[in-house]
Amino acid sequence: MHEMSLAQDIVASVREHVGTERLRSVTKVRIEIGAASGVVSESLQFAFDAIIQNSSLSAATMESTIIPFVVHCYHCGKDSQNDGGYMLCSECDSSDVAIVSGAELILKQIELKEM
Repeated sequence: MHEMSLAQDIVASVREHVGTERLRSVTKVRIEIGAASGVVSESLQFAFDAIIQNSSLSAATMESTIIPFVVHCYHCGKDSQNDGGYMLCSECDSSDVAIVSGAELILKQIELKEM
């Protein structure tokens, strides 16, 4: 389950950006998961919750948003979205495409309570 190592990386990034002295003030961690990233959001949530249990981040929650898989077609010039993560234009079926979004995993925001 690679979501465990991803959750560990997210927690490490939170610790790095917030600092040890303010970890208890973290209330929410917002992430964006690309639909074709291979990350299972429920497994990532489970791993995150397990890692922060009994730690200074135990009050934090993680909120995830799914980013759709979109490709840009060099043949017809259109952007198209597909649910399967296929490297094909859904407009003209060309394979001459580039990924616009949907393969990423981004730590978007760390929310803190006021002290």
